[in-house]
Amino acid sequence: MDDSASLFQQRRRYTLRKAWPWGLLLMVDFVYVLHSPDLLPARWVADEATRVIVGLVVGCIAILRLTYLIYRCYRCPVCNAVVFSRGGSGHPGGVDLDPVRCSNCGAPLKQGTVHHRLQRPVWRDDNDPEA
Repeated sequence: MDDSASLFQQRRRYTLRKAWPWGLLLMVDFVYVLHSPDLLPARWVADEATRVIVGLVVGCIAILRLTYLIYRCYRCPVCNAVVFSRGGSGHPGGVDLDPVRCSNCGAPLKQGTVHHRLQRPVWRDDNDPEA
């Protein structure tokens, strides 16, 4: 097992364990802001302006906490860069949730994975008519 891969997987599990409550809070906040008059009893629902302000504050806190966790913990153990997926133009697209290699230095971040785009499957024979 590669050291960088096992260390990154530990960091990944830690980040996901710390991030899920904030993601859940963000989803509940979204439902509260958009659908609370339909889902909750009238005595629990404030007027619309208060609901939107509270929703924005709680949503911003959750987003800031998630961003902090990603930039603090979700890093390559070799080059210490945040692992981004590459978009079609080569620019960072977003945080890669299950990376195989580091987008910055190419270090392996997943155990036992061979990642070649043009690799032919091993079970195919060159004489196979279905290939």
